[in-house]
Amino acid sequence: MPVPTQAPAPSPSSTPEPTATVDYSNFNRRTPFVPLDNPAFLAAEQATYLPGDDLVLGLVWDDEPRAYPIRMLRFHHIVNDSVSGRPVLITY
Repeated sequence: MPVPTQAPAPSPSSTPEPTATVDYSNFNRRTPFVPLDNPAFLAAEQATYLPGDDLVLGLVWDDEPRAYPIRMLRFHHIVNDSVSGRPVLITY
């Protein structure tokens, strides 16, 4: 089952212009979630950083498998992904 890895930066031509900015000065007690957008995936055999007994949140949609490591979800809490060309929001 493929697992996410750090996604490469999108090319400038495919990056949409930001429509809003977030004022982080009001976040004095907690850091806001940093969503993982459009994660890149590796085959399970290539994910040597992930021990075999680590927990993952698994998804199979239209015969397309995904595995989202819980340790990654604990940090990001939100994953914006696309499976079979359809947007998917994964949350933990």
